[in-house]
Formats: sequence, structure tokens, C-alpha cells
Amino acid sequence: PSDGKNGEYCLNCLGRSVSFRVEEYKRPTFEIKFEQPKEQYKLNQDITVRGTVNAFAGFGLDNVDYSYRVVRKTGFPWHCKDVNYPKINDEQLAFGKSKTDGNGGFEITFNLKPSRDVAPEYQPVFTYEIELTATDAQGETHSQTFRINAAYNEIAISSNLTETVDRTNLNDYFIEVVNMNGENAESQVSCKVFRYDNATKINYFEAMGIEDVHLDRQLLSDAELETTFPTYDFYSQPKRTLVSESELNISGKVIFQHCIGQLDDGKYCIEMKSLKDSLAVLSQDFTLIGKETSKMPCK
Repeated sequence: PSDGKNGEYCLNCLGRSVSFRVEEYKRPTFEIKFEQPKEQYKLNQDITVRGTVNAFAGFGLDNVDYSYRVVRKTGFPWHCKDVNYPKINDEQLAFGKSKTDGNGGFEITFNLKPSRDVAPEYQPVFTYEIELTATDAQGETHSQTFRINAAYNEIAISSNLTETVDRTNLNDYFIEVVNMNGENAESQVSCKVFRYDNATKINYFEAMGIEDVHLDRQLLSDAELETTFPTYDFYSQPKRTLVSESELNISGKVIFQHCIGQLDDGKYCIEMKSLKDSLAVLSQDFTLIGKETSKMPCK
């Protein structure tokens, strides 16, 4: 409301609260801009991030106080099946204060140090988040955040393949190769497709909706399990057969039609691996169905 007072406020509702500050609106007079990197950075590399503090009138502001901090965050954007991904805490890598130069420029130098708490095989992507706050001579303050990605692998393979795939819509599914900044990349990719054999028994854990089960020992013999649970399977791994193998030269995206278009209905696993970067792998299960048939794709 126009008759409200400036200051700190706290809003409480149903046991939750949020704080906010009310101030007179002041038109900003400057902004912070980061330069976009021209190269793909690598882990353990010393890098310098540059930028400027510019007045909206178009010139750089010299001798402006700024402070910064660099925080590393760990993510796993390209998941593989049957993998338990660890939770990695954020870590501050650098911080400091300085003043802009005569052209309003600033530089922040730090090392792209990876986390030692996660192995390269998990394909972690490290995001280095640089937060800079600048304050001019009049006390006006602005903040800006810039992010840089780096990983053990230089590229990553991803797809939008779903658990159930309708063969009439194969052109909707694609394989994509990108670099760590999410830009299209090119790679030769090996593509193997395995068909799961029809199971003679029901997997107990799947039937109960239990995921990520890792059994370390078998307490009952196979004969005792057969007598006690004749319709369930507990320990055996699904059997599968290689039905298709190919190599694709992917630049950006390619539709799945090239890999699975000739397959019969059934349950499959597709495994993709870059021949350029051995850490860039992807494994996905899917069931291929045809809606025009009433036949079950698998048992």
C-alpha cells in the first residue's frame, strides 16, 4: 500500500514465515556484466573470470568496491540405471575484495578444484558459482551471479527416452550429445541394444515397488525359496540378449528411430558410449509397445 512504512517485515501464515524489506524505489544507475568464456574449461585448471561494472549511460565505473565468493556445487544431470548417487555438500573455494580498474573491469582467479568425495565414474558435473557484489561511491549496491561448469568428461550423452515407448511416436525420442555448458557437441557413439528374456517368475522387489535393493547374502537355499515362494524370484539377474549394435556419428541430436525402429515389441536396455570420451556413457531400460496390437510386449 502507498501509505505503508519502509523497513523490515515478517509475514506469518499457518506456521510458516517469510521476511522481506520495503524501501523507496530507486532507479538503478549501474549493472554488473560477466564476460562469457571462449573455451571449455577443464578440472584443476586455474582460470580468470572477467567482467565490468558499467553505468547505464554506457561507460565503466572505476574504483568501485566489490566483493566475491566462489562456491562449488556438484550435480549428476546424466543418470545411469542401478547407480546410487552420493550427496555432495557445496564448498566455498575462494573469496575476496577489491576495486574495479580504470575501465570498470574486474578479475576473479581461482582453481577448478573437483570434489574428492565422488569418483569420476559417476560423471559428476561441478558448477562453480561466482557471486559478485559491487557498491558505488553513493552506496548503491548490486549483485550478480555467474556459473561455469566443468567435469571429468568433456561431453555427455543424454536422451528423453521414457520407460514405455510407443513405436508410432519414435520420432519424438532422441539421443543428444552436449558439452558441459549444455551446448551441442559431436561424437562417435557406440549403441548396443539388449532384449530382456521373458521371466518365468515375478521379481519380488519389483512387485512390491522396492527400488535399489542390494542383497549381500542368501539365507534360504534355492529349494527352500522354491517351496516357500514358488511364484517369486529374489536373487537371479534378468537375462538379456544383444539384438542390435551400431555406431552413430552424433552432432547435437539424432532420433532413436535409427537404433530401435526395427525392433519387435518387448523390454530392452540400450547402452551408449562415446568413442571420444570413455566416461560419457548412458544406460536406459525401456519397453517398446505398439498400441495397434493387444499382445503383451513382455511377461
